[in-house]
Amino acid sequence: MLEKIKTLEEEIKQFNCEIEKSLEDWRIKLLGKKGEITQLFEEFKNVLPEQKKEFGQRLNSLKNSAITKIVSIKEQLETKEIESSHEDKTRPSELVELGTRHPISLVKEKYLEYFRS
Repeated sequence: MLEKIKTLEEEIKQFNCEIEKSLEDWRIKLLGKKGEITQLFEEFKNVLPEQKKEFGQRLNSLKNSAITKIVSIKEQLETKEIESSHEDKTRPSELVELGTRHPISLVKEKYLEYFRS
């Protein structure tokens, strides 16, 4: 069980994402009702009494580090979202060409160009 805690600690340290959806999926994977950390808390009752103190402390620090990581990433994503939404809305838009020339008009111009030469 301690190996599982170590691997989860490493996963938490290395995790980073750019999309809020993947952050939420990861949060559910760890802290959800059937999440990995939640399962470790359920297995806590099977730990030997002399190991409960150490195991409980490691488990609580794991949960706290996961929550801290999630909050920090969420703040980073919100900051990026706010920065990207600051654009000048009063600026004139780019010129957009609507449609194309009618095929008959194109042929007519080619004939006129031919006769002019």
